[in-house]
Formats: sequence, structure tokens, C-alpha cells
Amino acid sequence: MTGREVVKATGLVAGITLVSKVTGFARTLVLADVYGATCLTDSYVAATVYPSVLFAGLRSALATSFIPLYTEVRARDGQSQAFVFANTVLTTLFLALLVLLAVGFATALPVLPLYAPGFVSRVCLSRPQITLTLELTWIMLPALLFIALAGVQEGILQSERRFAAPAAVGIPQNLILIAVIALLASHWSIFAAAAGSFLGGASYVVVQGVALRRAGFRFHPRLDFRHPDLRRMAVMVLPVFLSTFVAQAGFIVDRLLASSLKSGSLSDLNYALLVNGLLLSLFVTALVTVLYPTLSRFTAQGDQPGFVSAVRRSLGVLTLVTVPVAAAVIVLAAPFVRVVFQRGAFTATATAGTAFALAFLGVGLVASAGGALLPRAFFALKDTRTPTLFALISVAVNIVADLLLVHPLKQGGLALGTSIAQWVFTGVMLWRLRRRVGPLGGMRLLATVGKALLGGAVMAGVLYVGYHATIGLVPSAGHVVWWQGADLVVVMAAGLAAYGVLVWRLGPEEVHYLRQVAGQGWRTLMRAGA
Repeated sequence: MTGREVVKATGLVAGITLVSKVTGFARTLVLADVYGATCLTDSYVAATVYPSVLFAGLRSALATSFIPLYTEVRARDGQSQAFVFANTVLTTLFLALLVLLAVGFATALPVLPLYAPGFVSRVCLSRPQITLTLELTWIMLPALLFIALAGVQEGILQSERRFAAPAAVGIPQNLILIAVIALLASHWSIFAAAAGSFLGGASYVVVQGVALRRAGFRFHPRLDFRHPDLRRMAVMVLPVFLSTFVAQAGFIVDRLLASSLKSGSLSDLNYALLVNGLLLSLFVTALVTVLYPTLSRFTAQGDQPGFVSAVRRSLGVLTLVTVPVAAAVIVLAAPFVRVVFQRGAFTATATAGTAFALAFLGVGLVASAGGALLPRAFFALKDTRTPTLFALISVAVNIVADLLLVHPLKQGGLALGTSIAQWVFTGVMLWRLRRRVGPLGGMRLLATVGKALLGGAVMAGVLYVGYHATIGLVPSAGHVVWWQGADLVVVMAAGLAAYGVLVWRLGPEEVHYLRQVAGQGWRTLMRAGA
């Protein structure tokens, strides 16, 4: 893809991702409003862990290992043979997933107490909390089969430069979950959320299936274990799956330790992670989604300068975008959570616990952005072992930090442990990539980082002073939450303006690229609303 095509595609994905994340945020608000931060949401969050360990890591592994090989087959043998390869992968994967699903159902009961030991002695909905968690797990397990298959669908579409459907799959998923909770929560309690998660997961395959038909792809079962590229993918996918599976270990330890804290702590941490993930993915997801197939093409063409330039520029753009977000999260976590979540079953206690964890997650937000991009650079080079090795190191750091910090800082310590691990992972990955491909333009990248950090420090000061100077002016009666929200918007706008003016004056090279992407994303949203 040319630079103009990358900008256009990134803007398209950014626009759709924004809509997807807004609906995802609405889903989180509905969960918080209906269920709060209680034993019900603790059980629901814990029930998502085991399916995620079994399937979510596999989906990521499939997408990242499939794209380079599909791109190579398409360039070498043409689109028809690439479709044959895709059908072979989908057929083999479906059979493997059925086996994995059976294993999941059979092993859920003995496994759940291992990562949620605090639930064994508690009661929720008039039954042992561990039993409730098991029932929710059984409902949601089959949904992950569809999500894993969607990983290959996503790989085909992105390789064919069709980015809209993969970016949009979260929209129907979120709307389905919201609708099911709204219609059935009063009758099914937390089981409505589990049912909505199952139906939302199934929608992934449907949405991308329609887009694949428009791209000319038709699924025809094809079982060929001797297909040479299938064997190559099997070799590649194992380290990638191990990498994502290992990353889940830190996720599990977080949940295990949070389940041993007071009731609601696991939900507090989960809400903070959801907000952090929303903020992170609004732009990061768009750039990484578009860049990965592009990096694979640079590698296939032997264009190392193009590869290095794309990685450096993307890291600079990610830094410019995430530094102000991190500043806002760290300084304004408490008022943000209060305005957005505190209503219905979501109490002031839940607000304090969620905000405490969210502020610590903000410390690692910039590193998380780099950590989302750098493994893709190695995957594009068909190097799946390096990210796996460094993921192991990161998880070890995460677990040690969790154990050291959970008692003094509770769920905030678990969040801080995650941030520390992200910084370690991004640092060692960047060091290794430089060793692999040569200089990455480090001085130019450091200049961008320095300018972004200076702007972020000024923004943080504006936010702190502005909020504490204006909050006393907010009426204490009437629609107080709306007044607080308006005050928050004004203060954040002032802080962002200070950041934008300073960074613009300092003039890092990525600002022009960022303007192009933002403009394309805005035009996409305007066309969608027309």
C-alpha cells in the first residue's frame, strides 16, 4: 500500500472503530447500571476468563500467523489458490475447535477454583458463587468457537485490503448484548449477560461472512493435512499461540488475586480494564490493523527501508495520541468514573475502586500502544519466537509485581503490575527489533517522544488546576451529574488544547500524518451518518 492508501485505510478503520468503541462503552455502562460491581459481575468476569484462555489467544494467533502466509500464497499463486488455502485452514480449524470445545466443557469444573479460589466459600444468587461462575462459563464457551473462526476471516479480509468489516464486528456484538440485558435482565439476572455474550460472539462470523462473499470468497470444506502452507502455518501458529496464552497467565493471576480481595474488587479491576482498553483501541487498533498487512508486504518484497520507516512513524504517531490520553486518565480518573458510571447499582464505593485501578493503568497506556504494534512487526518478519520469549519475561514481571503490590494497593497494585510489565515488554521488543533490522531512526523517534511528554506534562498541569478550580462552581443540587460532566468536558478540552498547541509548535513529523488520518476518519463518520 502507498502512504496515501495507508492513511485512507487507517482513517476508515479509525472512524469505524470509534463507532464500535462507543457502542462498547455503552455496553459497559449498561452492565454497570444493571449489575454494578457486585458478586454477580465478579462471577460474570471470572466466567469469561476460561473461554478467553482457550479461544481468544487462538484467534489472535491465527490472525497474526495467517496473514503473512496468505499474502505470500496470493502473490505467488494468485487469489484462487489463496482462497483454497483459506478454506483448508478454516476446515481444519473448525474440527480442532470442536475438540477444544469438548475439552473446555469437561475441564471447566476442576479449573475454575484454581483461578477464583475466593468464590468457593461465597454465596451469590442463593448458590455457591463458584457454581454460578461455572454455569455462566458453560453458556459463554461456545461463543468463543465463532470468535476463533472469525480470526481467519479477519485475516482474509485484511489481506484483501477490506478493513471495514473486521473493524465493525464489535458493533453488532455490543448492540446484541445491550438488547439482551435490557430485555431479559429482570428475568434471567446475570444469565442475560452470558446469553448476550454468546449471541454477540456468533455475530462475528455472520458479519465477516457477508463481507467475504462480497470479496468473492466462498467457503467450501477442504481437508488436506498435506497442504504445505498449512504445515508452515502450524509451525508458525504454535509460538504465537504460546505467546498469547502466556500473556493470559498475567490476566489469570490478576483475576485470582482480585478474587481474594473484598467482594466487588474483581469487578472494579475489570471496569478499569474495559475503560483502558476502550481508550487504547480508539486509535491504536486502527493503525495496527492497517499496518500489519502492509508490513507483511514490505517483507515479502524485501523492502527493509519501507518496513523500518513504517514502524518508526507508527510508533511516533501512537506516542502522540496516547500521551494526552494517559495524562487525562491519571489526573481525572475519579471524576470520569463518577460521571460515567455512578448510577443504578454502581455505587460511590465502586467508583472509588474503579478509579483507583484506572489511574494505575494509565501509567502503562503509552507502553501498551507500542506493545500492540511491535509483535506484529516480528510476525511480519515470520519471527514468532521472539515475541513469545519476551511475553514470558513480561508475564514473569507482571506476576512478581502483582504479588508485591496487591496487598498495599489492592486492585490498584494489580493494575500497576500490568503497567510495569507493559513497559518492560515494549522496551525489550524495541531493543530486539533494532538488533534484527538495524537502526530505527531512534533520535527522530526520541525527539517525538520528548515533545509528546513535554506536552503531556503541561496538559496534566492544566487538567489538575482546571478541575480543582472549577469543581467548586458546580451546583450541588438538581442534575448534578450533568454539571459535573460539563465541567469535565470543559477542563479536558482546555488540557487537550494546551497539548495540541504545544506539540504543534514543536512540530514532530508525525503531526502531518496524524492530521491526514483524523481527516479521513472524520469523513468516514460523516458518510456513515449521511
